[in-house]
Amino acid sequence: MVGMVSYHVATGTAKKDIAKNFVNFGIWPEAQETFCNGMQYGAVNRQVKLSPPASERVPKLESLLLFDWWKVVPQMAPWLEPWNREIAG
Repeated sequence: MVGMVSYHVATGTAKKDIAKNFVNFGIWPEAQETFCNGMQYGAVNRQVKLSPPASERVPKLESLLLFDWWKVVPQMAPWLEPWNREIAG
């Protein structure tokens, strides 16, 4: 299973051009390579080349499963107490 990190430009922002530039910087190949290799995360830019250990840790895109948040979120409340008790300690 995989969770995703995403960038968003808020509707109606007064600094839309600056926000778009920030998003573009975040997905720029050099920025993605530095971040993803450092954090061992998968990249969103297909031009990015991961190096070990990131390239060994990050699974291939076609093998990933995404959470179905529409099913997960309604179940979170009943899962929280056992999670806190049994896993989080």
